[in-house]
Amino acid sequence: MATITKQKRLKILLERGFFPIELPPPFNTQSFAKYRKSITDSWPTNYAPKTQYERYSIKRIGLKRRQLAIVNPISQYYLSKHISDNWITIRDHLSYGVVSLDRAIISEEGERAIEKPDFRLVQSAKLNASANDDFIFRSDISRFYDTIYTHAIAWALEGKQWCKSNIGSALNSSIGGELDILVRKCQDNQSQGIPTGPDTSRILSEVLAIGVERNFLASANVAPEDVYRYVDDWFIGIGSPSDGEDLLRKLSRSMAEYSLDLNIEKTTVLHPSDPIWSFWPDELLDCMVEATSSREQSRQISLFFSRSFDLAAKNKSQNVLLYSIKLARSFPITRANFSLFEGYLFKIARADNLTIPIVTQILANYRLNGFSVSARRLDRLIDDVIRSSAPLMHTEEVAWALFLAKALRREISKDLANLVIEMSSSVCSLILLDLERLSLLEGGSELWTLQQKMTSSSLRDENWLLAYEADVKGWLQSAESTNHVDSDPYFSTLKARRIEFYDINRNVKTFRRSRRDNVERLRRRRTSNQLFAFLMHAHGNYEPPL
Repeated sequence: MATITKQKRLKILLERGFFPIELPPPFNTQSFAKYRKSITDSWPTNYAPKTQYERYSIKRIGLKRRQLAIVNPISQYYLSKHISDNWITIRDHLSYGVVSLDRAIISEEGERAIEKPDFRLVQSAKLNASANDDFIFRSDISRFYDTIYTHAIAWALEGKQWCKSNIGSALNSSIGGELDILVRKCQDNQSQGIPTGPDTSRILSEVLAIGVERNFLASANVAPEDVYRYVDDWFIGIGSPSDGEDLLRKLSRSMAEYSLDLNIEKTTVLHPSDPIWSFWPDELLDCMVEATSSREQSRQISLFFSRSFDLAAKNKSQNVLLYSIKLARSFPITRANFSLFEGYLFKIARADNLTIPIVTQILANYRLNGFSVSARRLDRLIDDVIRSSAPLMHTEEVAWALFLAKALRREISKDLANLVIEMSSSVCSLILLDLERLSLLEGGSELWTLQQKMTSSSLRDENWLLAYEADVKGWLQSAESTNHVDSDPYFSTLKARRIEFYDINRNVKTFRRSRRDNVERLRRRRTSNQLFAFLMHAHGNYEPPL
């Protein structure tokens, strides 16, 4: 395989590894990546200014949430460039990971710069460990990204003792020292935590995890073949529960060396009889909707979704409804059964807001194909989601509800608009402004108050996306006598090249595969899962092709 050049690596990180993948489709960084070389040639210095990022709150399983970061492009550019320029050294460090199931390697293929972790690898680790040992010691790092001490990145890459002995220019000019400085520039110079969302953080966290791993393997009396690490999750085969006590101390000390904390709540010892493989996905695959006759298809639709809700109730710690709605994209729904199918889509969206992005994709695709979507159901779902989520600053739910309104051409009332404006979210505000452009926003809202964010200082704080993009689009006027974007030495360069971070023409993806091909792909995956599980139980030393 041909070596990826520095410029190509930078393009990949900026184009496919910058914005969180959870954002609605209009938000993208393609033009920013396209003009990467001319940008740096035109910027005033080769120095990253201090900036703040915008928080984007996403839903996780149950009531849990995660705060993602929409990082200022100036800071993210310099961080990405430093990683790209020094990738060989960073990659060599990552290669020291002998027990990691995941590799944070920049890829030319795939949807992201760093391929998304495959959670099935965790099940593989459990199977391997339980086949070779009597018990499994399991633990992870507590709130990994949020608790990373940025100075520890240099400790892992350069050596902690060397860093302590070379505080000053030598440390600051080292690869690890510069990474520390640049990631802090992304978050108002804070040294606690790293931004969650950009793929650069995947790389930085793995750099640190490799340091913990090397320290642990050097201190613990355990064979590397019995140890499996998946990002910050650890699975170690042991002979008896008492062996776990020593591993707990050793792993805790290794994490403490890098100012990390072991998650005691998730530390446990598993017995070989404990369940490892989740077979509820296969149960859903067994009742896929495949019939084309109206009566039989109606029966299959009700059976599939009833089973989905039943399995979700029994497996509350797993994303059953999200998985089921993804399967539903492949169903060949007829016009006679679309109202029934649609009803279940809205029911799932209400039961678990995590499914709203996929529900939006399905509804938009069917509408594109001439199906009529219930306006009443749409309006009530959008209204209910925004009214319940906006006061709680649940930005993902609000953003996707607004985008659902755009994709299906539904009007947003002034009351809902004002709730969104009060959130002070650039993501939600830009979609709201887009709805106004499309005449899908009721008059009388307080949209004009967003102009207060159109300032020079906003280009460096959490409002940077709105302050820049609303000016480039001509949606809001500058709040200053001199245009704040034109007078900024960095963002004026982006504006001159017509770089945008919100594309009004981007919509949800169409279904790429034909339904028949998709069903066959899912069935092949199920067969491989079952075969893999069988082989793992039958042959303790079986190594799956990862």
